[in-house]
Amino acid sequence: MDKNTMVEKYNKYASYESKRWQDLAEQNVNSWPDVWEQSVDRWPHRPIVHEVGSISPWSYQELDRAADKIAEWAISSNQKYIGVHQNNSPIFLATVLGLAKAGVVAVLFNVRESAQKLSTLAHNSGIKIVIGQPIPSVETYDPNLILERPWSGRISTKHRCQVTLDRPVVIIFTSGTSGRSKPALFSNRRMIGAGIAWSLRTGMSSESKCYITLPLYHGNGLAVAFSSCIEAGACAVVRDRFSVRAFLSDVRTYNCDSVVYIGELWRYLSNSPQQPDDAKNPLRVIFGNGLTSPLWEQTIERFGIEKVVEHYGATEMPASALTNWTGRPGY
Repeated sequence: MDKNTMVEKYNKYASYESKRWQDLAEQNVNSWPDVWEQSVDRWPHRPIVHEVGSISPWSYQELDRAADKIAEWAISSNQKYIGVHQNNSPIFLATVLGLAKAGVVAVLFNVRESAQKLSTLAHNSGIKIVIGQPIPSVETYDPNLILERPWSGRISTKHRCQVTLDRPVVIIFTSGTSGRSKPALFSNRRMIGAGIAWSLRTGMSSESKCYITLPLYHGNGLAVAFSSCIEAGACAVVRDRFSVRAFLSDVRTYNCDSVVYIGELWRYLSNSPQQPDDAKNPLRVIFGNGLTSPLWEQTIERFGIEKVVEHYGATEMPASALTNWTGRPGY
């Protein structure tokens, strides 16, 4: 594809994104859960998340009602910030969406961190309540018990009437690869914008299934991948953690046409024994960051990938740095 064609294509992206934001403004959308509820109303019975190993997926409506229960509980807690300490699962997503519906900021903790570090991060962040696995010196609530409550209807938007696009909706701690873990504020604008940008560039649709093995408490898993699913009406196929052995089996079993990555994911896969049918899978597009040039070429050839959407940066990624020249490694 020549440069002029690429410029024309990117101008179309920019035009679409501008129009989408204009439409949201006209609809008085001020928060990420507003966009979520639009998708629920549009695709109530379509699958939104399927946990690997479970019998059936959760529909948009089912996840929304679970989120409403979390929201109702969160409102009664009178907390502005609540911790989330859970593995990848539909309940994790219900928790984060529920807190957002209630106008509460979700502070996401890494389940692989030590108890001492988690306790320090929670203390420094002023977190008094956490939903999920225990954190020392923090009051802990089991989300399963909250979800046993009867559904009493969709939570009123009045509980987030003070929420703006630039207000944080989740706080994600960096992985600490370049020093101490730092809190990164993900605003409503950023969560919505990530969904618009990546769903557009990956070509996601309501028929798509996106394989997510990266932690949902990090930016690529939640903002880049899950927000894109919300925007497109797609289904997220989530696994607790990445597995080289299960990767292609999962992709084939759940018919996933996209996967979100960090570079290490493909490095682990490239070091696994090559099979003659590696390219026989439904994957069409991969998106993420850290795919180096040699690994890029090796990955698309071995696994039959049609398109790579690479962005620069990890947790604190700039949204403007995700578009690169088609057919050319961008790292």
